[in-house]
Amino acid sequence: MELCYDGALVLPSSYAVMDEEEMCYTEGGWSGRQVLKNICGILAVFSLGYAGAAFRHFVEKIRDYHMEEC
Repeated sequence: MELCYDGALVLPSSYAVMDEEEMCYTEGGWSGRQVLKNICGILAVFSLGYAGAAFRHFVEKIRDYHMEEC
């Protein structure tokens, strides 16, 4: 992308320079969509944890079953 403005940058007399981290505070908080995304993320984390625990239980049962055969 090429800039085509060659003049001096003119700013208002009362401006404040902000870095990228400070810009996140100017966006205005959460929207309904953001809340829904966060809820879905939390549910996904718990679901993966539950699936992992169920898989671990399944593997332990199989291991115990094979240990009894020996």
